[in-house]
Amino acid sequence: MLIGADGIRSQVASQLPGGLPLLRYGGFTALRGIARYEHPQYTRELGGGFEAWGPGLRFGFSQIGEGQVFWFAALNAPPGTVPAQGNRKQAARSRLAGWYEPVRGVVEATGEEAILAHDLFDRAPLRSWSDGRVTLLGDAAHPMLPNLGQGGAQAMEDAAVLAGVLDPDDIPASLRRYERLRIPRTSRVVRGSRRMARLMQLQHPLAAASRNALLGLLPSAVQLRQLDWLLGHEVPSGDEAL
Repeated sequence: MLIGADGIRSQVASQLPGGLPLLRYGGFTALRGIARYEHPQYTRELGGGFEAWGPGLRFGFSQIGEGQVFWFAALNAPPGTVPAQGNRKQAARSRLAGWYEPVRGVVEATGEEAILAHDLFDRAPLRSWSDGRVTLLGDAAHPMLPNLGQGGAQAMEDAAVLAGVLDPDDIPASLRRYERLRIPRTSRVVRGSRRMARLMQLQHPLAAASRNALLGLLPSAVQLRQLDWLLGHEVPSGDEAL
């Protein structure tokens, strides 16, 4: 049995019959960094961070312990225009000019070498990702944009379901059960993440302002209920998965 868990450019996936759909650019580049930074308004006791949306741009950070924060900036940009090493901090400064603290402070506290930059991609959902005794897991099977925060979570769900259905005496049948349980859910997450990206990365200032105003009118409880299908999911295990 072979499980391809080798990421969005999976070599295992590329060898499966029928080939793969082309990767789809998400429309934005992500800058990510880790810095030593503390702010009295964003202690771990008070939630540890925030996320802010602007026209064609998002920024967020969260405490990761020992006085460090992880931050990201999602910047609308043409594909293939990722800032080179040595220019990433300046790119963040430029795009975030005029943003309130602690945004600028977090960027300034980050060493140039600690900033990563990547274009972000997904792929149209597959109808099948197994062949005989070979299957896929995680980004190899269903690469998705990060806008629902589900890339790693869906890989863990894959692993739990696969472990639950696996029958060493009939691996091909086990992998077919695995697909039946996972493809509908992961396909929904892929599509939902792309829809959320369109909402989050609205470029026109008027559209972005309208989005922010509408979201501000919705109670947090109502917004969270829209994610019940995602966050309240119970992964089948053992006999439930058979």
